[in-house]
Amino acid sequence: VLDQHGLEVALHDHAHGVRERAGLASCRVTARLGGRRLDPSTETALFRVAQQALANVADHAGASSVEGLLERSAAGAVLLRIVDDGCGFDPSHVQPAGPQLGFGLTSMRERAEAIGGRLTIRTAPGAGTTVEVRVP
Repeated sequence: VLDQHGLEVALHDHAHGVRERAGLASCRVTARLGGRRLDPSTETALFRVAQQALANVADHAGASSVEGLLERSAAGAVLLRIVDDGCGFDPSHVQPAGPQLGFGLTSMRERAEAIGGRLTIRTAPGAGTTVEVRVP
């Protein structure tokens, strides 16, 4: 789906699958790319980050809803944001490449950096999690 139809369609399809698998009340993605596809390596990296973020939601968050945003600014920068209303976590207890969440977070960071982007994670116990990738 990603190769043939692009990131927007692939994210919508994947979000639907995660909603069904995890029993979420809602898992939506809003895309504002102006009708144009991104570079294939950027699409692949962003899809993999979103895929890992959504897997973390399904496996760890206990969330009822997830909102995704994919948008391109007028200057061409791209933002991917995944926000869940789950349990959140204490980032200071996650090892950079530890055995639990650490590996997925490290993988997301490496994928973002490989395309010149920056990964930001905002979370706290009881406050849900926001994963953002900004690509200039």
